[in-house]
Amino acid sequence: MYHRLSYRALRASQTAVSPVARASKSNRSFATGYWYYSHPNEVANLEAKAKRDEEELKRKASLDSTIQAAEAKARQASEDAQAKYESYKSSGQKSLSDARGSTENLYNEARATGEKKYDEAKAAAENKKNEAKASWASWLGWGRSKSEEVKKDVRDAADKNT
Repeated sequence: MYHRLSYRALRASQTAVSPVARASKSNRSFATGYWYYSHPNEVANLEAKAKRDEEELKRKASLDSTIQAAEAKARQASEDAQAKYESYKSSGQKSLSDARGSTENLYNEARATGEKKYDEAKAAAENKKNEAKASWASWLGWGRSKSEEVKKDVRDAADKNT
């Protein structure tokens, strides 16, 4: 009994060789039909195994296509993120350069305005200085001219008397 069970276990673990491969061409249809008729359990096992293998292949193919789709989606997301990063970076750099240019323009305008006001104030102070000098000179000149007039009058009077 032990020998028979082990023989059956050995037989079940081996893959069945199709009678189509063993039979000659003339006996092929008869041998195939006989084998299927004489081994109904093995035929059912082989058909079930074939179905399982087919389902597993479909599942693997589906899994592979799902993995490929996920990888493609991840690559696309990465590329989109990189493009957005580059866009934001260039936008930020443009904004920074615009701000720098605006700041430089404001500085230059403020400096030019300050220098202009300084020059105007300096010119006004120079004018006031010249006006003050002119007024003192006229006062001093008025006194000098009067003294000259008095000296002249005295000379004229002395000349008349002499």
